[in-house]
Amino acid sequence: MLVTGAAGFLGSHLVAELLARGHGVIAVVRPRDGRSGLERLTALRDDFGWDGAGPPAGLEVVEGDVDQPWLGLEPTTARRLAASVTEIVHAAALVEFSERRRPELEATNGRALEHFAPLLADSGAGFTLVSTAYVAGVGSRTAIEKPAEEPPPPFRNAYEESKHLGERIARRCLSADGVPWRFLRPSIVLGASGDGRTHRFDTIYRFLQLLDGLQGAAEERGESLRLRVRCQPESVLDLVPVDYVTSATAALVERPDARGVFHLTSADPLTLDELAQRLAPLFPLVHLEAVDEAAWRRSPPDSRERLVDRALVSYRGYLDGGQGFDDRRTRSALRGTGLTCPPVDSAWLTRLVDYARAVDWGRSRTLPRSTTGDLGFAQTFFDRFLAGRAGSELLAGAPRLTTRFEVRVVDLPGFRRVLDVEKGELRAVGPGGPPARFRYDLESSVLRGVATGQLDPRDAFFARRAEIRGDVEEALRFAALMVDFFRRSPFPGAHGAS
Repeated sequence: MLVTGAAGFLGSHLVAELLARGHGVIAVVRPRDGRSGLERLTALRDDFGWDGAGPPAGLEVVEGDVDQPWLGLEPTTARRLAASVTEIVHAAALVEFSERRRPELEATNGRALEHFAPLLADSGAGFTLVSTAYVAGVGSRTAIEKPAEEPPPPFRNAYEESKHLGERIARRCLSADGVPWRFLRPSIVLGASGDGRTHRFDTIYRFLQLLDGLQGAAEERGESLRLRVRCQPESVLDLVPVDYVTSATAALVERPDARGVFHLTSADPLTLDELAQRLAPLFPLVHLEAVDEAAWRRSPPDSRERLVDRALVSYRGYLDGGQGFDDRRTRSALRGTGLTCPPVDSAWLTRLVDYARAVDWGRSRTLPRSTTGDLGFAQTFFDRFLAGRAGSELLAGAPRLTTRFEVRVVDLPGFRRVLDVEKGELRAVGPGGPPARFRYDLESSVLRGVATGQLDPRDAFFARRAEIRGDVEEALRFAALMVDFFRRSPFPGAHGAS
């Protein structure tokens, strides 16, 4: 079988599952951040118990790019690969909710599907697309397993819309050539059911990490805190473990007759109110409560609640109107395999959080990505622009704030700057000093976006484009204040912010 996106979260787990079932796998991996496709995939060997430095037996790694015709390969090579497998499983995708990323989302998740029709023509292979259950949009209370609608329904974000576009393009192109297809639609995929293991810490993990930071701060102060989350408490949030998704995918791919649309979703999804109750024992000093808009307005939120509410802005559509997913076709196709989706119970949630804590919320594995950052920009920004404002007001909204924090630009080895703020004024900028209260780790491209006022540092954190070490709450609160500073005083020497 040929699997695209094989170094990604779902793709890599699927490769491991297929190999464990005795299948040979051709993994298409894009080289990135100075690492080859082989290096990217084999870097995950510890997650899957692969021995040795190279790929495990049965795995062939091919460098390619799904955004390009013929997967970025020579046409003869691409045709040969397609003809050598029984199924192509397209798991490559861009998972971003920002409207700013719409062009890339439409290209990777949508128009790239046009590239598979000529690849599959006369190959004899079938095609499986890993889509998302949320292509259903916001129009229906319960989504059923049927092809994407025309005209499209309203969507929560550009990601959902791009996946809907991809399904429509794939169905049109493949059906015209008589290629058998199936679309698999997982919901929100988290760590493994048995041990919570994952190597992707986005979506709900960022919220859990924030709760963990609040729990730690409450422990230090020896007090508890209330945290209300604005949502529709009865909205459903559909969570599934990655091992169920990949096992079900492999089982369906092994059945050539199992074609069409399949929902890989929870048998008993939680409401947001139920989720808050099940998370409570994990963060005992954070009294988490899901409240509706009316309750939110009756008792105005405090600064901490406003901070969390702002942090969840990208996920607002899932908090204010989740839906259920009918998976009868999937259950029928999996009958006799013993596969059912494990429950979203307190035990699984505990394993997810315990594993995330054990690996420091994935921070050690995500950065640095390269060593080719823009040193000139970083030096000019910190050592001229910011240092030149020492002694002046930095934080108009917090005249009493005193703190020390550090910034590390991770694609510039050894580059760090420590900033001292006293009563809202910037006192000093330098390469070192006493321990800081918190630290931001980010690449120079992210620094450029923040400095020019085009990227909110809070959004960078929740999109995993930046990491925070130390006091997460204070760091996010400070980031909110810095947004106003960069809007008032954008760095004048930067061009083409990313």
